[in-house]
This record gives sequence, C-alpha cells and structure tokens, in this order.
Amino acid sequence: MSNKVYKNSMKELVDQALSSIPVEVVDSLGFDIENDYLFSPFILQMAYLKEQSEEEFLSYIAKLPSLINLFKEAKSINKNGFKIKFVSDMGMFPYTMARAIKMRDKAVFVKGSDFVSGLDWEQDDIIAFENAIDILFEAVPTETEKLISSNFIMMMFDLEKSIGFVDIAASGCIFIRKKELENVYRLAENILHEGSHNLFNLWVIQNIPEVLEETQLYTTPLRKDPRPIIGLLHQLYVLEKLYLFWNSPKLSPLAETQPTKQKLLEQIEACRIALANHPRWDYIQSIWP
Repeated sequence: MSNKVYKNSMKELVDQALSSIPVEVVDSLGFDIENDYLFSPFILQMAYLKEQSEEEFLSYIAKLPSLINLFKEAKSINKNGFKIKFVSDMGMFPYTMARAIKMRDKAVFVKGSDFVSGLDWEQDDIIAFENAIDILFEAVPTETEKLISSNFIMMMFDLEKSIGFVDIAASGCIFIRKKELENVYRLAENILHEGSHNLFNLWVIQNIPEVLEETQLYTTPLRKDPRPIIGLLHQLYVLEKLYLFWNSPKLSPLAETQPTKQKLLEQIEACRIALANHPRWDYIQSIWP
C-alpha cells in the first residue's frame, strides 16, 4: 500500500469517528482535519469516550483546549518528511491510557509491574529518534515511507516488560518504553514494530473489518495468552516487516543480526501454521499488504 492509501484510510477512520461527535464541538476546537492529521488521535479519543461515557466525554472536551496548546508547543522533528511530535502529557489520550493499564493488569508477563507514563523528552532522546529514523530510511526505505502518513506522535513510558504499544483509539501515536532509546538499532526496530501496528489497523478496517468481530482464540508465537485472529494477523504483518529490517545489508555487521533473523523466520512460520486452518486465510493472503 502506498503512503496515499494509508492516509486515505486514516481519513476514513476519522470521518467515522466524527459522525458520533457534535459538529459544534469539533468546530469550537479549530481542528483542520482535512489538512492536518496530527489532530486525528484527539478526534478518535472523543469518539471512543462518547461511546463509553457522556460524563467522561464532556470532561475531556473541557480539558481539550489546554491540552491542544500543550500539544502545539511540544518538541518536534522532521526527518526526510517523517514528522514527529514528542508529547509528555498522557492526559491527551485518557481512553487509551485506561486501556493500557487494563491490558497491563491482564497480561501475565507484566502483572505487578509499575507503569510510569508521561515521561519528559530530553534533547538526547530526540536525537536518538533522529538517528533511528535515518537508519530506517537506509535499511527499509519503502516501509519507512509508509510509516510517515500514519505515525506522527511519540509518547514515552516506563514498564519493565512491555517495549511499546499502539491503540486504534489513538491512531497516529506510538507509545514507547524509555529503555528502548538506549540502542539506536533497537529503537529503529521498535518504531517500525509499533508503527506497523498502526498501519495494519488502518488496512484491516478498510479491507477485512469482519475479522475484528471474531472471538476464536489462537496460540501465537509472541504472546503467552491466546489471541483472537486479529492479534495473530497483526503479529504476522509486524514480524514480516521486522525481518525486512534485520535482513538489510545495513544491519549485517551487527552481532545480533543473524540470530534475530533466524528467530523472526521461525516466528513467521509459526504464525502461518496457526493461520492455515482459518476459513478466510486464502482470501486474506491474496490481498495481504
């Protein structure tokens, strides 16, 4: 899929969200949705909060003008067209943060871990991102171009086991663990990893939305807990992108490249074996992005 197709998918998602929000609310905030997709996650948060609780929706609306000002003042970079805002206030996306905490509490491998969110961005952190994006453009230029239209906000957290996450209700954002900034190659990998989840969410909504309703659980290579088919498809998509990254000549001198590639191939094969009996797998493969 091209950058343009992903951007159109984002617009489709936002338009759907807008249908549930009073027009006067959006107008009062001065969002330019047609021309600036930086505002997309705010629109999505409003839609999900409105569905969940009118009280929480109204509370969020009341806070939004000040949150938007903080957002506009946040540090930013533009590397070869890859524009990123570095945001610290997790209050910008309360629905997503509540979901993240619930997921942490449900997951066996992070139970009991402290979740420190909303960490401030230092200049060294931002330089690390600039260097990681340079690596991505060198290693997987086509995949990096795809990331540009659908990944444009970074938030940093601290948690022992989780390296990062995204959420469809804050599409456009990547939430990443501070520790991942210590190794620029692993940081590049994680930008690609989490960014690809955002891209795949958009692709699924546009092409196979029906799989979001499936409840059958599957054993997957990356999680101890069984996952529905959408989780397994996400894993396969992301693993394939990570293999492209580690298979790049740019990374061949690194000691971890060969074992990482081998592990990724094994995980990709495990995903495909698990998917083989799904009744729509042949069709999904035929349109695979």
